[in-house]
Amino acid sequence: MATITELPDIISDYDYGTRYNHLKYLQGEHIPRLYAAEVSCKILKFLVLEDCGETASEEKVDESFWVKAKTAIVAFHKFGVIHGDIKLDNFAISKDGSRVTALDLGFCQRGSPAQQKAELAELDDLKRSWQRMQEGAAE
Repeated sequence: MATITELPDIISDYDYGTRYNHLKYLQGEHIPRLYAAEVSCKILKFLVLEDCGETASEEKVDESFWVKAKTAIVAFHKFGVIHGDIKLDNFAISKDGSRVTALDLGFCQRGSPAQQKAELAELDDLKRSWQRMQEGAAE
């Protein structure tokens, strides 16, 4: 498997397409497929990505979502990268519910094993919060 040795610690906003190119092995499975990006004067003009379905929300999530979201985040970690912004609306659920895709790579960067562990803990915290809401709604 390829590694991302050339991914800088911080990538400027205008270089957003670079994140997708460095993570090309995740495209189409764990992140959207990048079709095109245009930068002019160090300003991102447009980014064309595949349609990954609907943004995750508390109403659209079920228990299977969390397994798929963790799989997507672990895929980042296998490349030595953290997503950097774990929140529900940074995931998309395919129309048939079979795939969860991580969105918004604006904070994506190289990450140490400790940062990767912390990121998985953030996802677990998000799941526990969702579970508490579900329990409260059932009462």
